[in-house]
Amino acid sequence: MDNYLNAFGDLNQPILSGKTDTTVVEVKEEFINIERKLIETGKVLISRSVSEETSSINIPIINESYEVHHMPGSSELVDTPPVASRKVGDTFIISVIREVSVVVKKYQLIEEIHIVRNLSQTPLSQEVTLRKENINIKRTSQKQ
Repeated sequence: MDNYLNAFGDLNQPILSGKTDTTVVEVKEEFINIERKLIETGKVLISRSVSEETSSINIPIINESYEVHHMPGSSELVDTPPVASRKVGDTFIISVIREVSVVVKKYQLIEEIHIVRNLSQTPLSQEVTLRKENINIKRTSQKQ
């Protein structure tokens, strides 16, 4: 009889033979169990520092000053008093008057006071300290 590969892979046993052999085949099953575990692999070191530097800044300073000029008035006598004060441009004018006794009362302008506004700008350089934060991050690894 020819040798054939039987169902169990045995070449020496013919597929059809007069003997009945019982072969036990084990049935196995595999299981897998998955767990999560927290493992520290390294650390991160964060540091913050504040640095200071001196910087020069320019600050315009505005000064306001006034000049006072006494202007002579006229000797002319008027029936109504002039305007007590007025403004012309940057000049503020204040009228100074007096009453003069005549048979009829009249006004004489003695003087006008002109106040002129002057603006000047003076540059000023001043040293100031400016602060700045720096952040450093350093990762350290931990070998298993």
